[in-house]
Amino acid sequence: MSKNDMGMDRFKQIQEIILGEFADAWEKKLDDLNKRLAQLNSTMEKNFSTFDQRLQELESALNSRIGETESGLTKKITTLRSDFETFRDTFSTETAQGLGRKLDIQTISSLFAELSDRLQNHDSETAG
Repeated sequence: MSKNDMGMDRFKQIQEIILGEFADAWEKKLDDLNKRLAQLNSTMEKNFSTFDQRLQELESALNSRIGETESGLTKKITTLRSDFETFRDTFSTETAQGLGRKLDIQTISSLFAELSDRLQNHDSETAG
């Protein structure tokens, strides 16, 4: 074997050692990265699950609050409707009684003032 051939064989041996060590180191790095990626994935899944759960809790609380608000508004509208019907009935009665006599402007004014007060009370309850 010539000196040149021996040099090439030695070069190939060194090359195989270096490439083998490089491949082993690279494989170890890939394994480490895969483990870290699996941990990150697990953490993200937990975070997404927690986020989804909190979002559902918030949605439930919001729906409950909306239901309370709708219920309160329905009660206030019912009260307002009842007040208006009472006003209308009172006005009709006063008008019917006034047919035989001149309808007193003061009576009409007081009926409208009463309705106005009830509307203002309703507005302040709604705002509060």
